[in-house]
Amino acid sequence: MPINLNDFYDMIVTEIINILKKIKDNNEDLSINTIKKYLLQNERLTDFFNKNICIVGVEAYKSQISKLIKKVEDILPKDFIENFEENIKNTNDICKLNDILIDILSYLINFLIRVINTFNKSWDLLKEILKYMEISNEKLFKVLESSREIFIEEIRNNNELTNNLEELEKETKLENDIEKLKNKLISKLNEIKTNLREKENIRKEKFNKFDSDVKKIKNDLEKYRKQVNQLQESIKRYKKEAVVDLLTNVYNRNFLDRKLAEEFEKFHRYKSPLSVIMLDVDDFKAVNDNYGHQIGDQVLKYFANVIKNNIRKVDIPFRYGGEEFFIVLPHTRKEQAKVVANRILKELNETVFKVKGDRLKITASIGVTEAKENDSVETLIKRVDDLLLKAKKEGKNRIISG
Repeated sequence: MPINLNDFYDMIVTEIINILKKIKDNNEDLSINTIKKYLLQNERLTDFFNKNICIVGVEAYKSQISKLIKKVEDILPKDFIENFEENIKNTNDICKLNDILIDILSYLINFLIRVINTFNKSWDLLKEILKYMEISNEKLFKVLESSREIFIEEIRNNNELTNNLEELEKETKLENDIEKLKNKLISKLNEIKTNLREKENIRKEKFNKFDSDVKKIKNDLEKYRKQVNQLQESIKRYKKEAVVDLLTNVYNRNFLDRKLAEEFEKFHRYKSPLSVIMLDVDDFKAVNDNYGHQIGDQVLKYFANVIKNNIRKVDIPFRYGGEEFFIVLPHTRKEQAKVVANRILKELNETVFKVKGDRLKITASIGVTEAKENDSVETLIKRVDDLLLKAKKEGKNRIISG
């Protein structure tokens, strides 16, 4: 009897939680490779997969993995999904199917962790901002209250001074003895002067406190501004991660579809030339088979870096899927694009990739073409893909343009 898919997912979720706890306990980095390592070491998952295959058969197992992919197709990059689906379709090898499932889970877990981390950081920053806003509001109310008190005190002092002067005026009118009048005036003026000094000291203290509170509010507002900037940067990073391939740090297939459509619109509207380059790592399957997926990942990172080292600022690199890469070259004729492709191929041929004592020669088959007036995005991609396949058929490690 086939295993229920809900049991299948529950088992995976339970073991993933246990694996994440182990990674945390061991204080290891939550990278795709670390997650994959623990998934491969998990005996319960391995036993479950193998028993499931024995019960349902290879085709049903492939169907289960495909259904899992459908559940996460809106989360994982499009190129990963297409690569996984193609690999499932072309193999009946149980070990390879398990590897595919492990890869899917690794990418999914890594993606979710990044989203959660970004959310947590953004939430922490938001809480800090709210805290500063609350503190600043309290201080602002205190400053306003101090300002009101100072204003009222000034009115009170003016009234008191007026009363003293009126009282002095009355006494002056009533007193006929000049000497006594003089003494009264001196005494009263001294009293007024002393009173004014006391009031002035009190007023200075209040003004100093007022000034200090205003400075504190300014400092709090500056902290608030910095926190807002940090939150904005965090959001920018999250947006970037949504369009960047996590392994190679070039743009992913999802973003290529959007960006190429934008550049194609400019090509038709402004009649500005547009060229594209498609690259495929030669014999990449042999690298994975002979040295393992971790070395394969390193080769893809190296290949992406070679591309980035040799393109211009205006050129835009993408990971198209698996070991295929794509470059969009705005405002560029085919001959100029071939110069870029030649630079990439030259660096690949001049560099040796060392692994496990072996010296690997990483080469590429490359197609180059320029958009034509009657082209669509689809026909442009089809043409450059055909040119790449032609380069492979003619012996690899070469550029074919058309």
